[in-house]
Amino acid sequence: SRKLGQPEQKLRAKHAAQCGNKAQIKSELDNIPGVGKTSRDKLATRYGTISNIKKRPYREIVNTIGKRSANALFDYFGLDKGD
Repeated sequence: SRKLGQPEQKLRAKHAAQCGNKAQIKSELDNIPGVGKTSRDKLATRYGTISNIKKRPYREIVNTIGKRSANALFDYFGLDKGD
């Protein structure tokens, strides 16, 4: 087996961190009634962190996961829907 070069090591470390981060986000989103697995996957992939999700406007989240799940998410976090 060959040794990984510096760029490959960094890329693998970054990927491992991102995968772990997605799992953490999904587990936090698991607590929200009305946000299913598909929605959790979409949010984790697109936004990467709960903090990033909370910063996005309501309409953008609706376009990502649908109105019912977006309402559940915004209600759970007490975010302003702006409508």
